Amino acid sequence: EFIDIVDKKGTLDKFTTYFSVLEPREKDTLIMRYGLNNTKKYTQKDIAKIKYPRSYVSRLEKRALIKLLREHMKEKP
Repeated sequence: EFIDIVDKKGTLDKFTTYFSVLEPREKDTLIMRYGLNNTKKYTQKDIAKIKYPRSYVSRLEKRALIKLLREHMKEKP
């Protein structure tokens, strides 16, 4: 899983600093989806019941992960 990989590399703290580039909906989706900030992990289906349509949750998650990856890549030498 994405967060496990990031955490194993010791870069989870860096990724949380990149959250400033995310829109509030993207940030909320990632927090819920991956259980960040010591919250419960939700499936896309669960998030869809609470907040947004499932297809939108999928798009938000994908877009947010791409933004985080781009921010991470900017810092690589």
